Amino acid sequence: MKKRIVKDSDYYGTPDRLFNPLTEYWNFDLDAAASDHNHKCERYLSEKDDALSIDWHGDSVFCNPPYSKAAGPIDVWLAHAHQQCVEYGNCGKVVMLLQGDTSTLWYAKSLYQAHELCFLKGRVTFIGAKGPAKFGTLLVIYRREQNLEGKANITLWDWKREPFIDRGL
Repeated sequence: MKKRIVKDSDYYGTPDRLFNPLTEYWNFDLDAAASDHNHKCERYLSEKDDALSIDWHGDSVFCNPPYSKAAGPIDVWLAHAHQQCVEYGNCGKVVMLLQGDTSTLWYAKSLYQAHELCFLKGRVTFIGAKGPAKFGTLLVIYRREQNLEGKANITLWDWKREPFIDRGL
């Protein structure tokens, strides 16, 4: 079996300037993809916990998963978040911080499964990175209750200038 090489960028942290307004609004109680050095919540799941193989329990879960395929494709992270939140009801809500790549299959699926897709205006400089990301960023937001409309609300947040408000519902 071919060994997967995890990239250093998989350990980049979410900047406080982005995280703080989100947790002020959502009051996160679990960070589902973290390390001992970059966790944003007192309760967190690290690589040792293998977040994709266990249940997540929390009222409000934050997840900035590693972006390399070696750490688990984004569609697998999204499917697990949807399962934990919507199908199993283990979480009240899950907010995922992802690359804003609208050309992917996972993005198309998110349009129909998530409650909200919130694009972030401007580029994010992750903790540990030498400069801003070369890609846009987006929040995929799931809620325990099923999305009965069958499509996500799409919003834009100027995170460097505005507090976070729930624009999706």
